[in-house]
Amino acid sequence: MQKEKKKHQKNAEKWKERVETRERMRSQNQQTRSENIAERIHQKKMQRIAKREKKLMRPGFEGRKQGFITEDKS
Repeated sequence: MQKEKKKHQKNAEKWKERVETRERMRSQNQQTRSENIAERIHQKKMQRIAKREKKLMRPGFEGRKQGFITEDKS
């Protein structure tokens, strides 16, 4: 009887440790996934901004368009 109780207790402890380890791994994986998704969103925003900036550049001129070349002075 004593051997069975001790064996059962050891197995219960091992099982509890397995469950805790699984939960820890699950939370770590979820954290990594969240970070990766956030990074991907940030990269996508940066690509959009870069594309917009490139569109605003005019060939043959330096820098962004500040205004019209010929301003109407009337």
